[in-house]
Amino acid sequence: MHMPKPEKFSNIVPRGAIRLSEAFERLCRQVDPAWDDLQQRCVEWDEHPDYGVEERGEDPYPQLVASTYHAEMIFRTALRDGHLRAYVHNILTGIDFELHGREWARAGDVVGINSDYTDPDMPGPDCSLNGVLHPMFLIKADFDRWLDAAKTGVDRPAGGVRGEAPANPPVTRAFSVEDVIQRTGLSKTRIYQEIAQKNLRTRKSGVRTLILENDLDQFLRRLPVA
Repeated sequence: MHMPKPEKFSNIVPRGAIRLSEAFERLCRQVDPAWDDLQQRCVEWDEHPDYGVEERGEDPYPQLVASTYHAEMIFRTALRDGHLRAYVHNILTGIDFELHGREWARAGDVVGINSDYTDPDMPGPDCSLNGVLHPMFLIKADFDRWLDAAKTGVDRPAGGVRGEAPANPPVTRAFSVEDVIQRTGLSKTRIYQEIAQKNLRTRKSGVRTLILENDLDQFLRRLPVA
């Protein structure tokens, strides 16, 4: 039995604010200067599934997912540690409510901050007011300052200081299931069994199933020693 999805309030934020998903998109463009080109290449890749490798070029999805994950870890860390603050707005009272930062710590199975509302695929603070989901936003001036600081954040100590960007986590890569089979030597059946048993975590980018290098490393380290 499918539970009805919660009602969503109009995706409008107060003056002087920036929607959560828009802020994340701006961060992605800063983390990977090829961001827009990657998205276009993914569209072209999906439009021509019958083309050969020479015509389609290299599959762009692993790079897109890796860049998105990298940006997500920076964004979630900043929200968790209070370097950035997310809010929802009660239009009836005119009051902005700050959301609990610590609840940004866990990422979901879908890579990225692709919505202005939290759900099981994109975990985070409860953004509902009176049982209705409200769009999350940041104060634009605060986000602009943080984004400027993030350009040099990689050279700062881990965690930074309040109001500054945290140090960037290491860049990771993403692999298709076929890539993982080639890298590990495990059979396709075994890989899918491990995925079904939740031993090997996968991520989604549209209909694509990809495995982050960090998740693959954790899976391999948990294997018994021969």
